[in-house]
Amino acid sequence: SNPRYCSSSEHVYINCLPEPVHPRITSPSRDISIMIISVIVFDSFSLTHNCLSSGTLTSTITWTSNTNLVLNVIAGTLTVHSQDLQPGLSINIFTCTANNSVGLDSKSISVEIDIKPQLTAPQPPIKESTSINSVDIRWVEYIPSIYINSYELCVRSTTDSACIQIINTVSTEYSIENLESDTTYSITIVAITVFGSSPTSGPLTVTSDNP
Repeated sequence: SNPRYCSSSEHVYINCLPEPVHPRITSPSRDISIMIISVIVFDSFSLTHNCLSSGTLTSTITWTSNTNLVLNVIAGTLTVHSQDLQPGLSINIFTCTANNSVGLDSKSISVEIDIKPQLTAPQPPIKESTSINSVDIRWVEYIPSIYINSYELCVRSTTDSACIQIINTVSTEYSIENLESDTTYSITIVAITVFGSSPTSGPLTVTSDNP
């Protein structure tokens, strides 16, 4: 037989069940908006939120996202790791929903996150050819290439600690000119990306030709 639900006048539940009510999410208590969190993608950053509900019936707790993230949910607790997010600025809306046979309730957490990838150094440049006053070099395209704005080359002689030439280029090859003959140079590369400058590559040591 169908269960009998207690009336509002019955203060002691005898042979009846508490009347089922619409679930109410108690945590988070309201929609939340979190300001920008700026993190390096390989940092041990994680965002954790519990979802709790009240009501006379057991509710099913689910989390959803406005993106295609695979959500890590255990017993109503959502955990998001920075490794799961795409680099760049994104607005992530995570919605907690409590659902029972009477109805449902939901609360959302909006998180604006700026994920900055950990930049690595480019590979050292490679010598193609030399002449009396020039050196032709090339290098491997920086990965991932979608981050790249340009490359900055630094040319040093073995007697100078500072760059005697600083060259900015979008290419992966370059002819360095106006060099002294029979002189040894050190050439390094920095990748200029949308997230800032990479560490400096290892040096290429090359000597211009003797006249």
